Amino acid sequence: MEKKLFALLIVLLGITNLNAQTLLTYGPYKVSKEEFLRAFKKNNNDSSSPANEAIRNYLDLYTRYKLKVRSAYDMKLDTLPSQKAELEAFREQVRGNYLIDDSTLRALSKEALQRSATDIRLAHIYIPYSGEKDAEQARAKALAAADELGKGIPFEQVALKYSADPAVKTNKGELGWIAAFTLPYSLETLAYTTPLKGYSKPFQSPRAWHIFHKLEERPAKGSVWVAQILLGVPGDASPAEKAYLKGKADSIYTALRNGADFAVMAREFSTDNFTYNNEGILQPFIPGTYEAGFEEVAFALKEVNGLSQPFQTSQGYHILKLLRRDRPVLDESEEAMANMRNKLMGTDRYAIAQDAIERKASRVVGFKELPLPRQHVDAYAAAVWDDKVIPSFSDLSPNSVMATIGKTPVKFVSFINYLAEQKQDPTARANRNFEDHKQAFLRKLVMEEYSNNLEKYDPAFAAQVKEFRDGNLLFEAMQRKVWDKASNDTNGLRKYYEQNKGKYLWEPGIDGILFSTTDSVALALYHQQVKQAPKAWRELLTPFQNTIQADSGRYEYQQLPGVPAGSLARGMVSPMKVNEADGNYSFIIAKEVYPSRQPRTYVDAIGLAMNDYQSFLEEEWIRSLKKTYPVKVNEPVLQSILTKK
Repeated sequence: MEKKLFALLIVLLGITNLNAQTLLTYGPYKVSKEEFLRAFKKNNNDSSSPANEAIRNYLDLYTRYKLKVRSAYDMKLDTLPSQKAELEAFREQVRGNYLIDDSTLRALSKEALQRSATDIRLAHIYIPYSGEKDAEQARAKALAAADELGKGIPFEQVALKYSADPAVKTNKGELGWIAAFTLPYSLETLAYTTPLKGYSKPFQSPRAWHIFHKLEERPAKGSVWVAQILLGVPGDASPAEKAYLKGKADSIYTALRNGADFAVMAREFSTDNFTYNNEGILQPFIPGTYEAGFEEVAFALKEVNGLSQPFQTSQGYHILKLLRRDRPVLDESEEAMANMRNKLMGTDRYAIAQDAIERKASRVVGFKELPLPRQHVDAYAAAVWDDKVIPSFSDLSPNSVMATIGKTPVKFVSFINYLAEQKQDPTARANRNFEDHKQAFLRKLVMEEYSNNLEKYDPAFAAQVKEFRDGNLLFEAMQRKVWDKASNDTNGLRKYYEQNKGKYLWEPGIDGILFSTTDSVALALYHQQVKQAPKAWRELLTPFQNTIQADSGRYEYQQLPGVPAGSLARGMVSPMKVNEADGNYSFIIAKEVYPSRQPRTYVDAIGLAMNDYQSFLEEEWIRSLKKTYPVKVNEPVLQSILTKK
């Protein structure tokens, strides 16, 4: 039994080692199986070959790639100023993508999509506070309110007793319908996790305590885009003034029903200073954006360009016109996830993903905060903040170490210098909580270390930067070793042509004048005229010279749509045909006909020869590199890839 277990262990170890083995070597350099498979899965475009053949083909391409890149490093092309500048520009371009926690952002995007499927009708008890003493009193009120709700006292009574919302006397705490993104994320989470018909536990936000009551749920309405005409009613308006404005709203509505232009009426009558000069158009909005009565009418509109009857809110009398309805996206496709991710940018959700990357950065850079006496830190900081004499402490000095990042100490004087800069900022100066400033300073140092050395801490970023750098170096090496050399070596190119001119042949075709255009009517008219007088083609072309293009040259039959081999003799005009690939119409006048293959002159063959000469130079370069860096493929490892179809 022990022998069998030992044999099994050997097999398992063998498999593990095989997975970790090198697939190929070129000189002293190695390519692992994992590296090759990553590149193959990402870049292989050989869909026509069987899987194993595609792997072998790509292995050859990847080997050549690695040899060329190695040659670029040997030539020290990575030290060129242009290469360094392009690499740094690319690094800066993509670095931001790695300074956010992608898994957190993806989870938040998925959650937001799921919440976007449901609207919630919500009631709210709001107990604000300011300062620690006030906060404790607010907490006591929130707990008392929760206790009364738990005893079965109706929510409306509890809200009237405890809520500080100015509207509570009229709405009994009801907020109306809300949707995802209506509330700050923490309160949205509280709303969506509160049981239907139930109450949330008291929740503390930075400035208030909250209790939610979830009254109802419905499938999400999405967003609506409306235009409005508003006749504002002043708060001190008399009944007669209100009646006048109501009658005026009815008259405007009647005019609209009889065909009056909504934009013109909005410009003339609406008192909404933000929209009257913009055809009355409001930005698209979701439930929970405006007053409940206003939203109820807006979301009830069914048909685009449909009108609401005049209705009253606290602002006055409104008439709405529906412009567009956008239903929520309920799937979790990659496109929907990407759109939601973009929507999260700049929201408090995005800050959560940023916090996650800060926590990760603190961990991977080896950040450790060391204890300093809080009272003395605050006193020292306050003196700097207020430009007063700095007190002396035996347990705190500028050289005191407040943290370490890896093995690097962070001294207290660095924080004091940071604080001296911060106090110049009016926004920062409003906050005298020096612990907040200290934590912001330490987070800044951590993120600078993480960001400036991202290749060290994030393998995915390092791989992307390396891929860009190697690709750039490959291009530079090809430019020097192949493309420029082929272009500049005219003697070498001519010699290559002479040695291989048997392969550069004209296929059967025509020497003639080809006329082409996308204007079929113009070409048909011109074609009719040329058939009558082929020799006068130049004069006949004058009225069409801005429409029809004429090119003289030698063409193989395969280049001439609708002109079969042997269908034309010298001086003949071909039928007019359309090229389905590009939509061009054309015909040709045959000056000379070549029924058989003929050698191309050097001038005629130079384009083809140049391409072949570049390939020749590349192959010579690869042969030379293989002598310098002998290539060896580990067949057992390759077979482990090939057999996994």
